[in-house]
Amino acid sequence: LDADARELAPDLMYGLLALLKTKPLPRSLKPWQSLMRVNLLERLTRTEEAFLATEELSAMPARYGWMRILRGIMLTRVRFAYKDAETDFRAVLRTTPRFWKTKAYIAEAALCQGERERAFKTMDSLVKGLKGYEAAAALGWKGELRLWCGDYAGALRDLTGSIRGGAHMSMCWRAASLYKLGKPDQALAELNTYPKKWDCDQEGLIWRGEIKRGQGRLKEAMEDLDAAVRLRNAPLWAHVNRAM
Repeated sequence: LDADARELAPDLMYGLLALLKTKPLPRSLKPWQSLMRVNLLERLTRTEEAFLATEELSAMPARYGWMRILRGIMLTRVRFAYKDAETDFRAVLRTTPRFWKTKAYIAEAALCQGERERAFKTMDSLVKGLKGYEAAAALGWKGELRLWCGDYAGALRDLTGSIRGGAHMSMCWRAASLYKLGKPDQALAELNTYPKKWDCDQEGLIWRGEIKRGQGRLKEAMEDLDAAVRLRNAPLWAHVNRAM
């Protein structure tokens, strides 16, 4: 379970896994079995199987609409079907509005469809509607979108504010912003600290490897990228950078 899945009770998934061993499986647990199957296939890097398995989540009764967040994410990352993904994300919000990250995924989908203004309006509204850690995390997400758009100074501002609010995962993107602003030494210092604050994320390793590769430190870069590829289901760009 992702370390930042704070919307769910820590022991919820372990309890469900134990219940799923029940034979015959009660009807009430079948939606949870489908959810777990998608998660496990995705973690096993059986991506196409995982995506096809998300079709079961779309057919669930409305009260399980929040499970469709997995299909929405995979529609964006596997099929690049951003408009279809938004349909699933909106179904999530109808049943479980507290899953605030869904709005950030909608903003990402808008950005990928070329609707930059709608993307940042969505993020502004989201940040304003949250408090504490969640507001800081959403601000970090907004900073990440700025990074994608090439607004490195704006990204650095948002990500600095996010870290001050306790959202340590923003250190990775803040380091990327520093690198893009021509400050590789500061970026590396941040990325060296990052694993101590947020040890479940491979993206920090990928960025650190990329910076070192750009500096000609190929052996060190390979060590970071090897480590990133070993973690969970490494994204395509980890493999691309490693090949380079």
